[in-house]
Amino acid sequence: MQTHPRRRLEIVIEAPILKRVEALLSACAVHVYTVLEARSGRGLAGRWDDQSLSEGMDQRVLIAVTTQEAADKVFAGMAEIFQRYPGVIYASDVDVLRAERF
Repeated sequence: MQTHPRRRLEIVIEAPILKRVEALLSACAVHVYTVLEARSGRGLAGRWDDQSLSEGMDQRVLIAVTTQEAADKVFAGMAEIFQRYPGVIYASDVDVLRAERF
């Protein structure tokens, strides 16, 4: 079985900037991703859940798998976004079967 190395990106942001982050992914040639609602968690300010946040502070998690080159571009773009908005991004190495999809 042939596998191909890729980077998995996970981005946690507030819902109001979702479209901005989706536009960044598109500009970086990351066209396949999944958006999930974040229901609860813990951050630097302590524990939170979706009942304790206002609607404008709802959290979203974007998960994407892409090439190293595209991941580097996304990181650079997110660094600019995080100067103004809260959030976090992290990456890990993954192997995929169908490289043409990512």
